[in-house]
This record gives sequence, C-alpha cells and structure tokens, in this order.
Amino acid sequence: MQVRRFQWFFYLAAVATLILAAALVWLDQQLATAAAPQGIISLELAATPDKAHLILDSWGLEGIRYAIWSLLLDFPFLVSYVVLFVFLTRLIDSPVKHLLIGGFILAGLCDLVENLALLQILAGKLTLFHTQLAFWCASIKFGLLIFGWCYLLICGVFGLYLRFSQR
Repeated sequence: MQVRRFQWFFYLAAVATLILAAALVWLDQQLATAAAPQGIISLELAATPDKAHLILDSWGLEGIRYAIWSLLLDFPFLVSYVVLFVFLTRLIDSPVKHLLIGGFILAGLCDLVENLALLQILAGKLTLFHTQLAFWCASIKFGLLIFGWCYLLICGVFGLYLRFSQR
C-alpha cells in the first residue's frame, strides 16, 4: 500500500513539475529582453536596485504582468519539484541521501523567499534589501539544485552501470 502511495505522489509530482515548467518557460520567453536576456532569472540575479530597474523598464507594464504570473506559478512549481527530487533521492542508495533531501528542501525554501522578495520588487519596493535577498536566495537555490541534480545523475548512471555489468 505504501509503495503504491509513493508511486502515485511521484507521478503526480513529475507531471505537475513538467506542466508547470513548460508554462514557466513560455512565460519566461515573454520576458527576454536586452536588459534581461535570461528573463525572470535576470531579475532574480540583478542584485542591485539599478540593475533591477533597468530590467523592469525593459519589460514595461505587460512584461511585469508576465513576471507576476511567472512568480505565482512558481509557488506550486517549487512544491512539485521539491517533492519530485525528494522522491528521486529516496530511490538512491547513498550515505548522504538525507543531506541531499535537506538540500532540495532548502532550495525550495530559498525559492519561496526569493519569490516573495521579487513580488515586493514588482510591487514597487525596489530596495537594496529586496534585490540582495532575491539574489542570495536565487544563488543558493541554483547551487543546491545543480549539485543535487548532478549527484542524482551520477548515482543514476552508476546504478545503471552496476546493473548492466552484473549481467
């Protein structure tokens, strides 16, 4: 029974992550400008009010609406990707499994705080505090996610190697 529940949550998280990621990619394409070549990620990593102001000016009112929608969709997305990566991590046999799970959860919490800071920026509170908060939370989030993805990929490839080499 518990395995079936595990599979159901895993598939639900995977489907939700894929659907929300596709929607976020589409929204992000609407935000790519010369000042924000990476769309919303450019605002996440702006770090200063001056850089953030240039990005917001390049987006205009319509772009700011897209950015708000992107951030609103990012809330369920961060829940789905954290659940998905926690379930994937539970599948590996590693002495640092629990540390990796903690890293994915911390990445999700950083994403949450980052989104709240970005919503404040989009609401007109273009302060050093909010831009720095978004920058540091995004930097920590990306670092943890990239490390976690690489670790899972290495474990997956190594697991496949062991499986096929024993045949």
